[in-house]
Amino acid sequence: MEQTEKKPAVGYICAISFALIVGLVSMANKICVVYGMPILIVAVRYVLAAAANFAGHHTGLFHVRLRGKRKRGLLVLSALCYVGSYLLQVCGLMYAPSVLNGILLATVPIWSEIMAAVVLKEKTTLAQNGFLLLSACSVIAMFLYGSLDGLRGFSMRGFLILFVSCIFEAANNIIIRSLKEEYTPAEISYVSCLISSLICLLILGVQMGIGAVRVETILLAFQDWKFVAAILFLGFLGTFLAGVLRGYTLQHMSAIRATVWYNVSTPVTVLAGVLFLKEPFHFYQLVCTAGILIGVLGTQIARGKKQIAK
Repeated sequence: MEQTEKKPAVGYICAISFALIVGLVSMANKICVVYGMPILIVAVRYVLAAAANFAGHHTGLFHVRLRGKRKRGLLVLSALCYVGSYLLQVCGLMYAPSVLNGILLATVPIWSEIMAAVVLKEKTTLAQNGFLLLSACSVIAMFLYGSLDGLRGFSMRGFLILFVSCIFEAANNIIIRSLKEEYTPAEISYVSCLISSLICLLILGVQMGIGAVRVETILLAFQDWKFVAAILFLGFLGTFLAGVLRGYTLQHMSAIRATVWYNVSTPVTVLAGVLFLKEPFHFYQLVCTAGILIGVLGTQIARGKKQIAK
């Protein structure tokens, strides 16, 4: 039996909390990219997350033991996918609205399922695939109707950047799941945030050296309370907490059941965009949201006997 069956409430709380945070991350990114410094945003985000991981480890909140463990190469690869995904996401949001990012994030379960079938040999039931298709079609419908209805700020460049970001995200999910027997979610988050922060600080230093990022612009950004609030959310909740929640969910659920919760982030992103960024809301978004939620819940319920017995 899957470990989530032993503590189903805890597993689902982690999955739902992760989806809510991911949905709000898009809105927070949109607030930050007004200053046009994606590398600064990602660097500060990972430095804050690394600091939270460091504090958690040294205060005894959780323990990190890496010595003598295998698959360290995969652990580093996970960190590279992690930073690549978020950096591309922030860059893409400079050219596309947050709603588009939320919609594309809903395709992550599809890519994750394909990768899990190839790499991890995970199997899904026909019913699960049907519900996943319903959820995906609802997302696609929302995207198509949004485009026809004048999706604000849509650009092919932004779309492509965000799409590649989703591929990185899906790959990282599979890597994390493949590490579940060797590392805890806290250990994966600790290493990923540490490596990611070092990479981003190096890139930021180079950009400051060539004048692409100016100190005056950085100081101006941190005088804006909205920017500060958004970057704090991205660092502590959107990176540190979300990383641990995702790791826990992927360790206790199959790839399709864990990653399908990304789809819940889509209506969260839409609602956040409407409430905080004054983006338009339409009836078709409500209908598509219903389809997304039915698909997500159906994927959790529709499991074969072999899956339940694991």
